[in-house]
Amino acid sequence: MKYCPYCGAGLQDEMRFCPKCGKRHQNAVVEGEDLEVCKQPEEVRNVPEPPVAVETQKPKVQVQVYEHKKKSKAPAIIVVCLLMLALAGAAVFFLGRDAVDNEDKVALSANSVLYLEVFDDKRELTATASGFVIEDGTTLVTNYHVIEDAYHIVAWTPDGGKSVDVSNIIVYDEDADLAVLKCDSNIGVQPLVLGDSEPVKQGDSVYAVGYPLGLAHTLSDGVVSSRYIDELGTDILQITAAISSGSSGGALFNESGEIIGVICASYVDGQNLNLAIASNAVIDLLAQSSSEELLAMSEYYASQSRIGISANNLLGGSNLAYCGKDIFYVESGNIYHYDMDTDKRTKIAEGRGVNVYKGMLYYRTKDSIFCCDFDGEGDQEVYLPINLTKDDSLSSMLFFDKYLVITCFRASSLEQTLYIVDLENSSVVDQISDYTNYSYYENCVYIGMTGSGIIELNMDSFDVEVIPTSCEAFLAGISDDGIIYYTDNQNMLTNGFYYLDTQSGIEYNDYSVAASREEGKAGELSWGHGNLYISVLDYNNLPPDYYTNSDASDNAVNYRIDHSGKVHEYYCDTWIYNISTIPGIEHIYMSDGRTFDATTGKELGAWVFK
Repeated sequence: MKYCPYCGAGLQDEMRFCPKCGKRHQNAVVEGEDLEVCKQPEEVRNVPEPPVAVETQKPKVQVQVYEHKKKSKAPAIIVVCLLMLALAGAAVFFLGRDAVDNEDKVALSANSVLYLEVFDDKRELTATASGFVIEDGTTLVTNYHVIEDAYHIVAWTPDGGKSVDVSNIIVYDEDADLAVLKCDSNIGVQPLVLGDSEPVKQGDSVYAVGYPLGLAHTLSDGVVSSRYIDELGTDILQITAAISSGSSGGALFNESGEIIGVICASYVDGQNLNLAIASNAVIDLLAQSSSEELLAMSEYYASQSRIGISANNLLGGSNLAYCGKDIFYVESGNIYHYDMDTDKRTKIAEGRGVNVYKGMLYYRTKDSIFCCDFDGEGDQEVYLPINLTKDDSLSSMLFFDKYLVITCFRASSLEQTLYIVDLENSSVVDQISDYTNYSYYENCVYIGMTGSGIIELNMDSFDVEVIPTSCEAFLAGISDDGIIYYTDNQNMLTNGFYYLDTQSGIEYNDYSVAASREEGKAGELSWGHGNLYISVLDYNNLPPDYYTNSDASDNAVNYRIDHSGKVHEYYCDTWIYNISTIPGIEHIYMSDGRTFDATTGKELGAWVFK
């Protein structure tokens, strides 16, 4: 038995290499000899013995031959390594060039992904999103949730150099979260190709292009991490390419620059859990559409509106309502439709008040409510589960989803009652008496109570909260940021006016304009176009026909308080009360229809909408 001189492991006679340490040995240690020989210094062990005897020459020759072979393989190994490196480099070069080519294709296609600005009916920017152009250059694809609350959309090229209005809808699918829109004109970008999403599989490379958080022309890459059909039957691609808010409606490309999906959502609490709708869903949707049958976005907005659109959020008279280019107003007991595009006025019906809700015109008479389309066709009465007497009159109406808020005034007792009616079930949900007036903001109705306090009624949950006030609040209106303006109903501006923050519940008292009780004066407060309009009246010198003759109101002194709190004299020659306004038209409308410039007070005529 022999042993390795380096590690002491046992060796068979025919072994030349140690199976344990792997070293080649010339002289193994025979069993019974001193193993300390393996502990000699490395430099001594490595010195070959001189070729004195013949028997030592053979191992020496073998060692030399072994070393000679080892040296002879080195060039070959180097050549092989160089060849492998060359091949690898070539592969990287060609693959890299393909990757660059793919990115170039996507980057070129990305120029046709547009930045979308979404506006409401007040012409206020409410959201930003993405969309891409296909087919003839005027067809735009985006998500349904982008247009769900859109009154108007403006699409911009990536460089911001060109824009186009998007006013019409070709087709949409709420379940699939897809919408195909029609641009008013060709914006001049290359239409994109909708690819076949059927072959897309897990692991495929993808590129997402959109405008996350409004950042222009953002491209991110990733892979398809999963694919599934959601609960609504939509083919969903789960991707790792990064997206954020504002990417909705963006394009998902494959490596050939073809669209294979529409970016739609991401999981806020997940990492790289982003979703796109497979492109074949768009192809199927387009097959069901007709570009000749377009739906105006403004009409769709009106049909989806949860809250009726009145031109007066105080809703005391509700003699003016609007829906985009369509305006409805009451004059001398008749209801008229004015089309801003054609400047045409048409009588619709006889009535006292108007509102627009879900694409229909609602109007009221003394004791009934009717609805019809914007042209006055399909007129039908709305059933009201309220017992009205000859002494009762309907005075205002407001719509929230399936609920109608309607007030009833009883002339004999001067009492008014607010009813909340479930239109679907034809039942009264609640009724409130002993109040001054009411207004609304977002999904809540605010009701000024007799005595003190303002009721906040949530129309989604029907939760009721009473907000304390220091007076009997007579509401003037609510600003866009939720500030309620009101006066003391018992003192008519002699204590100035009040405003209350609906978020904090804090009430403020402003004496910048106040009436003098000693001089027999009182006042009214109105809100519109971001201004407070204040009329101070001399109640001792009112003409006998003051309440029936609007021309008899010349003794009012009017003021306008702008958004900064600065007081301006407002040169309007009438008592300002319960005004109506329309977003984008800088006029205020009195209950008798006279129109005044919102800033100067100059009278413009009756029902001027330009």
